[in-house]
Amino acid sequence: MAQKQMRGGGTLVAFEVEGGKAGAFRFQDALKLVLISNNLGDAKSLITHPATTTHQRIGPAARAELGISDGLVRLSCGLDIPTMWWKTCSPRSIRFSAS
Repeated sequence: MAQKQMRGGGTLVAFEVEGGKAGAFRFQDALKLVLISNNLGDAKSLITHPATTTHQRIGPAARAELGISDGLVRLSCGLDIPTMWWKTCSPRSIRFSAS
């Protein structure tokens, strides 16, 4: 659907980090250029853990039904990310193991 609606994609990506909540938190804590936030409404690069922020009140079963696991993180890349990073990194080239 995204390819039909957009020419180049967007700046928001969601991905699963191995290790559940603990793995997601270790990943977020290791970031140097991105701030941890409870929402993604800013021009700065932010990352959030939906299971403990935006969707914490709906419970594990409802989150699972929506595809929001304990290892899911959402990354919003803002205006502060150097252009060179985007030219050298693609989602397919990024690998992370939280173990």
